[in-house]
Amino acid sequence: MAVPVVGATVLEELRRHCVSLAQTIIDELSGRKLYTLDRRHAIWFDDPSPFGAVVEDAFPSACFDIREAAKCRAVGRWTACVMHLMRVMEAGLGALAHHHDVPADANWNQVINQIEARIREVGKRSHGPEAEQCAAEAATHLRFVKNAWRNHAMHRFEKYDEERAASIVD
Repeated sequence: MAVPVVGATVLEELRRHCVSLAQTIIDELSGRKLYTLDRRHAIWFDDPSPFGAVVEDAFPSACFDIREAAKCRAVGRWTACVMHLMRVMEAGLGALAHHHDVPADANWNQVINQIEARIREVGKRSHGPEAEQCAAEAATHLRFVKNAWRNHAMHRFEKYDEERAASIVD
């Protein structure tokens, strides 16, 4: 099979078009910043349900912050990731407060104190030992979250790096 011969005029025209295309690309991209995501972080960016459907079904009011926390994790905004996670935890606190007929409009400490008092009032007799243990564990976990991360993130006491933010997400 014979290779077609291309004349100098055609090659010059092709070169001019390539130069023009390259300049157009440069012009179009010069006013933009492009970022790349490491593969291990990119999975968090596009995941429509990063904590799973069970969590999103149980806490629909937290879906926005769940997705935002995941996106912040993907792009390396570690403190913002933790702040969104604390808003997610507020949904859990609100659900636990609602379950124990405690108003959730006070600060975390007051709400947790009221939940714990209600758990002690109701106790094992009303709900059984398993239910009391589950509620007590949830309240205790929320207190630890409040003391370990929530107060520090939301009151500007702390900045989080990748390792600490990832450990909170996980």
